Amino acid sequence: MKPQLTVRAQMLIACALFSCIVVLLGGLNWLTVQSLGGSLQQAVNGTASKANHASSMQTLFQEMRAEARATQISIVIGYYQSRLTPKAAAENTL
Repeated sequence: MKPQLTVRAQMLIACALFSCIVVLLGGLNWLTVQSLGGSLQQAVNGTASKANHASSMQTLFQEMRAEARATQISIVIGYYQSRLTPKAAAENTL
């Protein structure tokens, strides 16, 4: 016959096994959180870098648009000045 464990010994073994399982699962969860934290940091850094590049591109496009408007305005002014100058000269000679 096998020796029987007492109820107290069985409860002690069950509690010890349960405690070991809880500690192991806690350790695995901690490792998982640490690895996710590193992955999240990489994703955030990549996204922040892309947002920074997009912002600088937007600024450059706005500068190009303002410069294009200024060029268009100067072309229109130059066109009308060239058309008005001969008429003004003709009026001055009369």
